Amino acid sequence: MKIRLSALFVAFFGAMLFVSCPGPILSDLVASVRDATPPVIQVTSPSEYAPYSRVIAIMGSVTDLSAPSKTGKVVSLTYEILSHATAKPATISADGSFSIAESNDLRENIVVLLKATDWNGNETEYRLPLVFPGNEIPTFYATEGNRETTLSWSPVPGVTTYTLFLEPSSKTPDPASSPSIAGITSPYTATQLKNASVYSFLLEGRTSDGKNNYSEVVRSVPLSTLHLFPQANSFFNGIELRWRTFQSIAYYLVLRATSPSGPWEDISGPVPGPVFFDVGASRGTTYYYAIKPSASSSVISEWVEATVDSVSSRSDAATASYDAVSFSR
Repeated sequence: MKIRLSALFVAFFGAMLFVSCPGPILSDLVASVRDATPPVIQVTSPSEYAPYSRVIAIMGSVTDLSAPSKTGKVVSLTYEILSHATAKPATISADGSFSIAESNDLRENIVVLLKATDWNGNETEYRLPLVFPGNEIPTFYATEGNRETTLSWSPVPGVTTYTLFLEPSSKTPDPASSPSIAGITSPYTATQLKNASVYSFLLEGRTSDGKNNYSEVVRSVPLSTLHLFPQANSFFNGIELRWRTFQSIAYYLVLRATSPSGPWEDISGPVPGPVFFDVGASRGTTYYYAIKPSASSSVISEWVEATVDSVSSRSDAATASYDAVSFSR
């Protein structure tokens, strides 16, 4: 009787176990044991060799296939800055995506190692090289105009507020003492500036945990399009350009086009001015010329139209002067 009851109990328990353990669970268990395929890590941002700042922001996804068309499971994802920090866990969302934000004080090129492990212990690694560009806001740049300069930059990961430091000269701004404008956003336009004068700008971005990100110093010379408006003189062997020079601008570029709308070609390279002779101009062609600073200003002057003289004139002839001429027999 006791044996019969035991057999009935085993049969009943086995039936209950079969009913309570549906096929998918058993299928997943078998798939996990058979899984020999490592996970796949995809980083959507940043790209390899991208610049980084005080907060390294990495976004992407991690997936696992235990077999063709069979989804596996990723049980862990870690990241570390090689040679600088130990591995830390990263959170994986239900859809497999992840977002990492890591504060740092580094100022060198680095490699971030991502490592994912699936349900059967298969591992995969992804190495992300990043570059320190010499400053934490490498996209900071200036666009000059008439008595104004517009400053622009791309958002820096982790930065919550920006402050602009400026000096009305070529002096490097000092965050401890230079005039500043807090709470600005990109683009920001500084107005009421003096044309043909040098201004120096430094951008600071502060993160929520108090870390400061700095740009390189940008020097800017605001101008109107008439400040460098050239004068053109036509000769049989070329065209002479003259323009006004300024102490704040060391070198200039002479631009030439065959249409007022461009495209413009730099035909001089950096020259100190105020004169440039275009010996490459051809007779029978109408040219348009403009002048711009070779650095510190993006302003291009108004254009002037000129053509090479079709015939030689007395003004084209070479001349010379002599003094203290003497001779003896």
